[in-house]
Amino acid sequence: KLSVNLVSPIATILAQLLEAKIVIVLASEGKDAKFSIRNKLPLPVNELVRELAQKLGGEGGGHLEACGARIPLTRKDEFVARLRERLSAMIKNSS
Repeated sequence: KLSVNLVSPIATILAQLLEAKIVIVLASEGKDAKFSIRNKLPLPVNELVRELAQKLGGEGGGHLEACGARIPLTRKDEFVARLRERLSAMIKNSS
């Protein structure tokens, strides 16, 4: 089990090592899911993360390159699905 304290540093390391444009790392603690996201695209992923987290009963935000969210664990799959859908649309519309 990944400690929530390691989510952010692991996301940063993976973003540096991988060619991925967006890296998402997740850990759970109690009834919460903690997401840490690294973004290499010129897109406002931080604003999207904040919006989705709030809609799902959590909180989120951060910077363009590094952001995160904490949401109810029961809604993590929904968060991931919505995030993927919206990110795909953002990337498609920016091309």
